[in-house]
Amino acid sequence: MTEKRSGEESGTKTYYRSDRFYSEEGGWFAKLREGEELGPFDSKDEAKQALADFIELYKNESPEA
Repeated sequence: MTEKRSGEESGTKTYYRSDRFYSEEGGWFAKLREGEELGPFDSKDEAKQALADFIELYKNESPEA
């Protein structure tokens, strides 16, 4: 089952989102849409929390917030 984000239309095509988290050289990273990354972190959970914190900060700084 795939979930649509706000603003995404239903259609016949199925798009899969890639995993934003990956491990490399012993550290965990989170990919951002801008092509940047956060990390390294000691665990995937830490990378997930850092991404959630980043998104919250971004939403609060956005003029649309």
